[in-house]
Amino acid sequence: MYVNVELLPSSLERAVQNDIQSFQKSCAELGVQNLKPAELLEEGCERTTQLFSCRKKDGSYIDLSTKIAIRGLLLNVVLSADTANEISKYRDDYDYILRHLTVVR
Repeated sequence: MYVNVELLPSSLERAVQNDIQSFQKSCAELGVQNLKPAELLEEGCERTTQLFSCRKKDGSYIDLSTKIAIRGLLLNVVLSADTANEISKYRDDYDYILRHLTVVR
């Protein structure tokens, strides 16, 4: 599980599309499922939660990803695992982080 922070140069929608395109380049078979947006400590932030499944020649993996647009930044909160079962095992911890995550300047 990790959080990646970067500048949001355009819209959240564009960032989501860029992520999907990036996954498509490296996955032989890609599945993207839109999930109910995560609950956040920061109210009013645009956000999206997706489950990516990627099959590669050297193995497969699953990413649970929540993208959050906040104060000109894009926060990517990612839980990565080999299987969907592993994702569900750590989902409570993932949701806990999202409910307590904030940006301090």
